[in-house]
Amino acid sequence: MVIWLNNKPLAPFQFFLPKSALIETRLGVTFISYEKTWLALTPINLHLEGINLTATQKIQSRYPDDQILTAAGTGRTLTGFAIEVGEQETYGSWKQFQESVVKKSRLTLNSSNNGVAEYQGVFAQVKLQYQGNKLPKVWRNGHYHDWRDHFALYQSADGNKTPIYSGWKSGKLRIEAGGYKFHQSE
Repeated sequence: MVIWLNNKPLAPFQFFLPKSALIETRLGVTFISYEKTWLALTPINLHLEGINLTATQKIQSRYPDDQILTAAGTGRTLTGFAIEVGEQETYGSWKQFQESVVKKSRLTLNSSNNGVAEYQGVFAQVKLQYQGNKLPKVWRNGHYHDWRDHFALYQSADGNKTPIYSGWKSGKLRIEAGGYKFHQSE
């Protein structure tokens, strides 16, 4: 599960999906079915406008193999979405995934409380408090996630370089994490 928020009340959103993806909306949740993975997209102060409806001709011609699901902010303080992921191993079928999410998952917003969004999914819960340019405050299953305890995951062994580096059109890829290094060149 993930919650994504921003403070642009009229922000447009575009979700690029392969043409093979099946899209259905039930009770305000947009379900997206890929080959093996399913998504439940719950809008937060967004109006989902449909497939390719407001995507410009230029964008549509640039991505001819995609469906572009467009959305726009409703004018409220925060906009965004929550996503819950499902697969056959977890839910059994696409239909059972949809039914479980509609019956058990809930989004709670508290804009007056510093932009807090909470999503109770079928198997877990995540809560996010928007912090502007700072890292958001996050709770997973009721436990506060302190970014300082996990910051090392996003650094290389020397603490200065990014863990994954690929120079633009350089043909080089470098990954450094957990004391291991991987280099690939063309």
